[in-house]
Amino acid sequence: MTSESIHIVRPIKPLDWTGERYTTAANEQVEIEHYHRYLVARELSGGLDILDAACGEGYGSALMAQTARSVLGVDISQEAIDFAQGAYQTPNLSFEQCDVEVLKLGKARFDAIVSFETIEHIKQQDRFLKQCKTLLRSDGYLLISSPDVSYYRCGDEQNPFHLAELTREQFLSALRKHFKHISLYYQLPIVGSMISAAESRTGSIFERVGPTEIEAAPQPQRAPYNLVVASNHKPIELTASTYIHRRNVEDGAPGQMSAREWKYTTAVEKMRGEIYAKAESAALLLAESEFDVHASREVLGERIRAIMETVGTLEVEEP
Repeated sequence: MTSESIHIVRPIKPLDWTGERYTTAANEQVEIEHYHRYLVARELSGGLDILDAACGEGYGSALMAQTARSVLGVDISQEAIDFAQGAYQTPNLSFEQCDVEVLKLGKARFDAIVSFETIEHIKQQDRFLKQCKTLLRSDGYLLISSPDVSYYRCGDEQNPFHLAELTREQFLSALRKHFKHISLYYQLPIVGSMISAAESRTGSIFERVGPTEIEAAPQPQRAPYNLVVASNHKPIELTASTYIHRRNVEDGAPGQMSAREWKYTTAVEKMRGEIYAKAESAALLLAESEFDVHASREVLGERIRAIMETVGTLEVEEP
């Protein structure tokens, strides 16, 4: 694999974030998790006809369209589809309102169906998977992910938009009813450090599990997301991948100010203090002028000029 620069389209005004589906209004960890999955899908999409089932605002469909022959994004939300049609426009990319529990797409058939973090949102999960199988060409595959209820957490409460969360075994069991070949991958969000070999080789995963304990394993443990490639033609293997987001490393940990943000915040606070000081001085000069009704026009003019000079001396430096 050679180095490549991948362009991400960022809408000027993203679709509002409600928690039901990812939109580009969200950032930090949730952004990393969603983009990583679609970047993996993008690598597999070269020259293929792709169905993005539950595409949301369309950012992932647009990513896959950079390499695919065609991409059709479908979502139950007409608002999301309207947004996607306006925000992401390329000749090989289209969007259509459609309930993924039904997937009425006529005679259309696809080389691959991509559906990330969808199955837990629907009640008729078996029907959804059956229809995915029907819409795939004989050598097609389904790339699908779902949170593992054993490890996934959404704050202190269950995600209200998840109708039926699955354990890993429940997820795999549901897929095996319709697909012969199942390849399972774990997605584990991390904050840490990566040591990567120049040439591919088996490595070790070290996880801090307690104040004085580190666990070593050949693969991630307690991964909150399961990613599966399912097919009936032949097994499809993914290469391991890592999504690196340096902002939190170079500029501060999540929830903390970056160095640049700190400079700006410091400058703003300094400016605010100077404004209060200058305003107080100006108010005193103005008060003296208002009470000194017998002052000459020349004296009042001098005091007004003093007020203007006082306020005008405020300077703000670019951090």
